[in-house]
Amino acid sequence: MSEDDEPSNFVVRFSPEARLNALTITQELPTASSAIALYREFEAMAGKLAFLPERHMVQQELSEQLGRTVRRLLVRRWNLYYEVVPDSLDGPMVKILFIRDSRLPLLTQEEADQIQTNL
Repeated sequence: MSEDDEPSNFVVRFSPEARLNALTITQELPTASSAIALYREFEAMAGKLAFLPERHMVQQELSEQLGRTVRRLLVRRWNLYYEVVPDSLDGPMVKILFIRDSRLPLLTQEEADQIQTNL
């Protein structure tokens, strides 16, 4: 196998919306150490998407709502919603779009519009 045939790793980036979500979620935790641990877990799990990011199922309804192909990664009780961008300016990229508590109902159109604004 030549170097050209080897799969390339994806760059993983958090959108401004996802960063804000992560900070908001961690600020609600009772201690600074638990907040830091969860934030690091978000980053570590997202980092694993650099390898085989398409292994998670497409979230059909949410993809239609946001007008892009969205996948989901569960971290504890939070879903990291992301898209795979194979041809970004930085090369192959995974973009974490937003983070949401898995216990919440589906997005309202107003929430979807707000997320789109902050991407």
